[in-house]
Amino acid sequence: MKRFVPTLAVLCLCLLPLACGGDTNESIAKENVSLMSEFVGTLEGITDKASAEAAKGELDSLVEKLNELKARMVKMGEPSAAEKAKLMADSDMAAVQLKLQSQMMRLMADREVGAVLADSFSSLSGK
Repeated sequence: MKRFVPTLAVLCLCLLPLACGGDTNESIAKENVSLMSEFVGTLEGITDKASAEAAKGELDSLVEKLNELKARMVKMGEPSAAEKAKLMADSDMAAVQLKLQSQMMRLMADREVGAVLADSFSSLSGK
């Protein structure tokens, strides 16, 4: 569980750069916050192994979308430090990151639930 929180923080920070195509920093940041919020909402509904198994498909789908978003951003290159700071200040990313970390820690504390979700959480970091 200890490796999931730092991995998650790095992933969230990596998801702030520009994306390719018609994307802008702002549009990517909004899409990222939206997807991460949806991920958190799904995690909040998990209370036991059965609900974790039921949610796994949705989580895996969201992980795929987040990893696709990350790939688009990597192609565009990284924004300046000032631009990253502005995006963090203008978005709800910090709040979403805290909620996500809290939910992941809660779920990984339950061994049965953690076993079901470990692959999804690992895939979230692109590993």
